[in-house]
Amino acid sequence: MAGAVLFDVDGVLVHPWRFRTILWRKYRISSRMTEPFFRGPFVDCLEGRADLFEVLPPFLKSWRWSGSTRQFVETWLDAENAPHQEVLDIVKELRGSGIPCFVASTQE
Repeated sequence: MAGAVLFDVDGVLVHPWRFRTILWRKYRISSRMTEPFFRGPFVDCLEGRADLFEVLPPFLKSWRWSGSTRQFVETWLDAENAPHQEVLDIVKELRGSGIPCFVASTQE
């Protein structure tokens, strides 16, 4: 019986930590500063218990983000849109040989 392959998104199908690096290098917002958001309210957003655009603004203010909430989220999503082409080529090869491939991830 043939199996299937599950792939995680963050760090497997897409390159990891790009946004964290951009936040620090370009805006001087450290991962230490953002950790309370990403370990707390952001988890609630991922699980559908909170709205990102409602919980994010107080954190942006404390991080001295000068743009809008929408600009922050756009910067974030643009930074994280970094497909790992080598892995995607492997997925294509596996699927081409009849092996089902799926995404199993909590990545936003």
